[in-house]
Amino acid sequence: MDSVVNSVMPSLDVMAAPLVSVIIPAFNRQAVIGRAVNSVLSQTVEDLEVIVVDDASTDETVAVVESIDDSRIRCLRHTENRFAAAARNTGMASARGHFIAFLDSDDEWLPRKLESQLERLNSLDGTWACVYGSARLFKNGRPAPQISRAIAEGDLLRKYITSKFVIWTPTFVFRRECLQRVGMMDTSLQRNQDRDFFIRLLQHYKIAVVREPVANIYLDTAKPLARVALRSRQVLLDKHRTLLDELGWATRRRAYASQWMLQAEQFFAEKERLLGLRYFVRSVSLYPVMPLRRYAAAIWKLAQSFAPQQ
Repeated sequence: MDSVVNSVMPSLDVMAAPLVSVIIPAFNRQAVIGRAVNSVLSQTVEDLEVIVVDDASTDETVAVVESIDDSRIRCLRHTENRFAAAARNTGMASARGHFIAFLDSDDEWLPRKLESQLERLNSLDGTWACVYGSARLFKNGRPAPQISRAIAEGDLLRKYITSKFVIWTPTFVFRRECLQRVGMMDTSLQRNQDRDFFIRLLQHYKIAVVREPVANIYLDTAKPLARVALRSRQVLLDKHRTLLDELGWATRRRAYASQWMLQAEQFFAEKERLLGLRYFVRSVSLYPVMPLRRYAAAIWKLAQSFAPQQ
């Protein structure tokens, strides 16, 4: 079993539990980890701990974290690379806060993120266990962000599992007590482990929304991740097969179709057109009445795959 080494870690038995535990998994992020950590330390909610889980980085990620002088930071280190789900699980196992929030190491929060979300969640009863928000998306360093609007709230399992709305992980906060019911993240999923976690949460709890942007998310679409994503999607759908059957024929087919359409888009983006067309056809055959915007997005990515490399 991989060991975890603690550094920058005050004695826990002399510290009161913070309001929020913020978990940041990191692997070779020396260039951006400081931005992520400082965006948490700059929150208007100050009663928090920052748990950076270094997933066996080979660069100066840990040194950058250790150079930030703030007693609220703890750094936990894996001695071998175990990927994001395991890193988040290490953070959650160590978390002491009443609420848990995730931040990816290459993203950042806006200053009122926690304040606005905890204010919303605390105005509701215990059946509302989590909250998400809108996000500003920056693709491949483009200066003008696209806004991903968060609107829906309530009992949203059926809508989420059929991809009718998006939860960006850095915009998410939940009550730590939920872990007793839903468990940790699934380490068999190299991708989509957060989606699996959200599905399990939404089986038991309602989700609230903060409509204002709460995070800046920096997307790197140049990484070749389509094949890794395919394996994770297959595992994810197999894992929730019984749930999908219980939700009914139409929901099951739309859930599969939406995932295969996203898979087609990823293959098109990586210029693997034949594979992309295979999953596009599979999606359409399962659920041909997908929203027009889904078809438009896939066709646009297919067209872009023929554009000359710049």
